[in-house]
Amino acid sequence: MMVFFQMSVQAQEKNKGYVGFFPKTTFFKPLLFDPIEAQSYGYFTRKRTEGHSDRGLYAPFAVGLNKPIYQWSETQQLNMDVSVFTQFDMFGDNGKFHRYMRNADYKIALSYAWQKDNWQFRFRGFHISSHLGDDYLLHNGLEVYKNNPVNYEQLDLIAAYKKNNLRYYGGIGYGIRPSFREGDERRRLAFQLGAVYEKSLKNKNQSFILGIDNRILAQNNFYPGTKIGAGVGFHLPNYEKTFYLLLEVYNGHTPYGKFEAQRCQWIGLGFSFQP
Repeated sequence: MMVFFQMSVQAQEKNKGYVGFFPKTTFFKPLLFDPIEAQSYGYFTRKRTEGHSDRGLYAPFAVGLNKPIYQWSETQQLNMDVSVFTQFDMFGDNGKFHRYMRNADYKIALSYAWQKDNWQFRFRGFHISSHLGDDYLLHNGLEVYKNNPVNYEQLDLIAAYKKNNLRYYGGIGYGIRPSFREGDERRRLAFQLGAVYEKSLKNKNQSFILGIDNRILAQNNFYPGTKIGAGVGFHLPNYEKTFYLLLEVYNGHTPYGKFEAQRCQWIGLGFSFQP
C-alpha cells in the first residue's frame, strides 16, 4: 500500500503546476476489467455460446493506448485513446491447426479528465465500428451485407472513488448516433459499474489484483455483461505502468461486434498492459 501511495505522490509531484502538451501522468486510470477499454491484452479462453460449448479456443486480443494530450491545471486534462479489438477462433480439424479471425472493432475516443482528492471523473465521447474478419466471411460463405448496429458514437460520464487499495466506479452513457440506416437502429442508454482491489505483495514491484466490471446496455435489454478477474501485477521500475497476468471469467452478451446479441460465458488466462 505504501509503495502505491509513494508512486501516486511522485506522479502528482511530476504534474504539479504543469501546463502544456503531453503530460506524463494520466488522471483517470483506464478500467482494467472493461473488455472494450483502451489497453493491450490477449486471452486464451474456453467459451460457451448460448448454452453450447464452442470447439477449440476463443482468443480475444486488443492493441490500444490511452494518452493525455494537454493539461491546463493540476486537476484537469484532455486525453485521447485508440484501440483495436480482435477475436480469433483456434481449433484443430483433420490434423491441421486453424486460426480464424472472426471480428475486429475499431474505437477512438476523446475525453476530459478531472480529479479532486480521492475522486476522479471522465467525460468522454467515442466512435466504434465493427467489421467481420475475412476468415469468418470465407469460412461461413457470407457474401451479402448484414445489419450492423455496432457502428455508433456515444457520450459517457464515469466517476471513480479510490481509497487505500479499493477503487469503485460507475457511470452512464448515451448514444448520440444510434441509427444510420433502417434495420441498424441502436438503443441509446448504457450503464457501467465496477470495483478493483489492488494490494502490494512482499516484492514491492508486484501486486495482487481482483476486480469486477459490469456493462449494462439497453441494446441487450439491460442484461449485464459481467467480467471478473484476478491475478498479479508487475510494476515496471521508473515507469508508471503495470503488466498484469490474469485469470478472467465472463458472463453476458458478447462484448464485441456483430455478435453482441449472443449470450456467452468464458473462462481463460491472459495478460493486460496499458501503454
